[in-house]
Amino acid sequence: WTKQKTFANSSTAPTATPLSDVLSTLSAYYDVSLSAPSSALGKRLTCDFEATQLADIVPMIEQVLDVKVVVDE
Repeated sequence: WTKQKTFANSSTAPTATPLSDVLSTLSAYYDVSLSAPSSALGKRLTCDFEATQLADIVPMIEQVLDVKVVVDE
């Protein structure tokens, strides 16, 4: 995953990506700091987000993985 290939404009869904990588990619793309408990960073996420706003994406991640994501702008 790179800044050019993000959740918002990806044509293919990432497959079983660790939460740590998801948060890192989103942090870089939206120029914020995203974090979650270290015990949750190995959880995997497979999705293709239709939403383009971080405020819409974070709650989806939290719900799907049952984890709290902290956004520090």
